[in-house]
Amino acid sequence: MLFASYVAAVIVLALLSLLFLIARYSTKRTMRLPWTSDDTLLLLSLICLYIVVALFLVAMVAGHVHEHIQTANKSRLQLTLMVLWLFRIPMALGLTLTRCAIAVFFIRTLFTHGFPWLRHVAYGCIFFANGTGLATILGVLLHCHPIKYNWTLPLKQSGHCFNLEPFVVTMAALGVALDLLTWTIPHCVVWQLQLRLAHKMAITAIFALGILNILVGGLRISVLTEVAYGRDVTYGIGTSLMWAIAQMSTGIVVACCPHLRPLFEKIVPNKFVRVHTRTSTPQDSPLRTRQASITVMTRIELQGSSPSPAINTSVFHEGHLEPWAPTFVVGTNPVMEEAQDIKCCTGCIPLCPRHLA
Repeated sequence: MLFASYVAAVIVLALLSLLFLIARYSTKRTMRLPWTSDDTLLLLSLICLYIVVALFLVAMVAGHVHEHIQTANKSRLQLTLMVLWLFRIPMALGLTLTRCAIAVFFIRTLFTHGFPWLRHVAYGCIFFANGTGLATILGVLLHCHPIKYNWTLPLKQSGHCFNLEPFVVTMAALGVALDLLTWTIPHCVVWQLQLRLAHKMAITAIFALGILNILVGGLRISVLTEVAYGRDVTYGIGTSLMWAIAQMSTGIVVACCPHLRPLFEKIVPNKFVRVHTRTSTPQDSPLRTRQASITVMTRIELQGSSPSPAINTSVFHEGHLEPWAPTFVVGTNPVMEEAQDIKCCTGCIPLCPRHLA
């Protein structure tokens, strides 16, 4: 029963990330937005996710995941330990690619000259993400020397392998801290922009979905501390692997959400996604009096040294016509409905005196 639930959960997570990525690309294509570097990074991250899912299914079906190591078949146990060792490499690479994609998106969309620190922080997140990812991969590769001791019993061999548990937990904690910093960046910028409160709240809600990825990462850390590295590792590792896949999947999902606003507007009723404003102006207010004033039109004609042919002033200058002095019409103050019954003199009179009274 537990085996079926694990497999079903992993398949759902894999399909969910694929659907969100397809929705992201479809939305950008509909809006005629170009393919960007963060799209490529997320696509590579999805490939890493499916490699991890395949390794998980191999460990569950052909291996001894969630079974006691003492009762395991030797050949199948060796296969399980080899898969568990390989599992960490594409997982670390996929998480790194997703974090870099999110930071690149923030640099492209939120960077302004008013917030020069944003670029430095975002590039720092990219550098830190690559550093933690590279350290994790190197730690896995250098865990035991020679490498075959990674899947040879006993697992903890003095002089050949170092203690892996504190290293894995530390790298996972640093990754969650990096996710927290990355998803904090847009909130610091959005609330300083000249936007309506409803717009700020909507943008904040979209970026707040990053909390989901942070919570999943925290749950994975709590499970990692319970895994018996070097002892009965196969029995408790299944839940840890599932949370690792969940962290990769939710990272891709929340990275796609900021691009799905048009899709949300089609699904969610308009009253929840549209911002309506209603203003009322008293009848005798100064604002209404000012808006009801008459527009004064001033006609300015610039005459050249040579006479120009008489033309209709509504015709714009075109390249195939001979140039002559242009005509400008300057208007001040909007015309309201109450003033539309007042007629102005016609012709080429610069000002209408009775409108200035």
